Amino acid sequence: MLDVQNLMVFFENALALNDFSMKVEEGQIVGVIGSNSAGKTTLMNTLSGLIIDMAIKEKRKGGERITIYGKILFKGEDITEVKPSDRVRKGIVLSRERHPVFPESSILENLKIAGYLRTKSQVREVMDSVFKLFPALLNLKSRKAGFLSGGEQQMLAIG
Repeated sequence: MLDVQNLMVFFENALALNDFSMKVEEGQIVGVIGSNSAGKTTLMNTLSGLIIDMAIKEKRKGGERITIYGKILFKGEDITEVKPSDRVRKGIVLSRERHPVFPESSILENLKIAGYLRTKSQVREVMDSVFKLFPALLNLKSRKAGFLSGGEQQMLAIG
């Protein structure tokens, strides 16, 4: 399903990710573990395509040059240069560790935002499954996400 081949990412002359390869089969769950500055965030930003936006913004403001080598295949298609919004349409998303929700929006609004590519009935179905998986969120569904505890925000981000 996901095939990363010899991925290298440079920030100016600093090597952030060095010759990284991995394969993830459909249905498989893979964890990425490493020390600080090992390249975990760079890997996630590259797989989600956010690194492309970062490189464009840096170039625009005359900042550091971001260079990417290697190849990312998703379901056999080369997505190495596919922009993040198109990756989302293919089903690739990134749930960030910090500030993963829209704090000014309620739990319900956050879930609706996350389902913008789905039909209304699909969104309702997914919301029902989220509330079954995380019943603590059901009683808080009108609360703004910024007022949730860290654990509740993580539940919402996963949902």
